Amino acid sequence: MENIDFEVSELLKKCGFNRPVNSYFDYDNEQPMEVTSSVKKDWNKDPYLYSRPTLEEIMKWLREKHNIFIGVEPRLSQTDFYWITATVYKMENVHSIYHDEDVIKYTPCTQCDAHSFENAVYNAIKYSLKHLL
Repeated sequence: MENIDFEVSELLKKCGFNRPVNSYFDYDNEQPMEVTSSVKKDWNKDPYLYSRPTLEEIMKWLREKHNIFIGVEPRLSQTDFYWITATVYKMENVHSIYHDEDVIKYTPCTQCDAHSFENAVYNAIKYSLKHLL
């Protein structure tokens, strides 16, 4: 999966993301600085660095830390034009996720729509992080 931009890295740091990852942003130049794949570190501990996880790592953190699940599915219009839509679920009890009453927040948001799976996930992550602050 793809890495994220500085804006989402900054939101993650504000929301308490503290998982070891392979890359980070340096605050001075806002350019991604890759680290060898064998080195994983919580870059957010440094006040001038921002962890740069993949979309997959962020989705896992949102599920495990905040019980937020992101669902992505394709949509097709009558003109055969398709887009991908993402839905954000906030679960009360992750052990019974098949029961509607456990869904606290169900957000099929238009700002999460995109023309690729990765963009839909990115938009849903950004939406989720902004609502955690």
